[in-house]
Amino acid sequence: MGGRRAPSVVMALRDMLYVSYLLPAERIARMVPRGLVPATADGSNGFLSLVIFKGNTREALHVPAPPIPFDQVNIRTYVIDPRTGGFLSFPRDRRGAALTAELPPPLWHAR
Repeated sequence: MGGRRAPSVVMALRDMLYVSYLLPAERIARMVPRGLVPATADGSNGFLSLVIFKGNTREALHVPAPPIPFDQVNIRTYVIDPRTGGFLSFPRDRRGAALTAELPPPLWHAR
């Protein structure tokens, strides 16, 4: 059973932070591509998340690779493809930034 492995990159992630807001699904639906619907937590509200982490590459194309550090900030929501039932995390572009601007201010402040 010697099948070919798909190309991949192995990363080590650390210092991860998720900040999630529960928003009405109709607000999120305006920001996702046509044909996808927001995944909901309770039937009427979905999540918009800010995800921040640091990482290093470990392997590329199944070969050990020098650690290449990277920091990443994602704005994402979670959607379902009704045709397949598939659930996926959908990273946001400038439309996500516009939706994020509508969020209430956080209850804490970083110093």
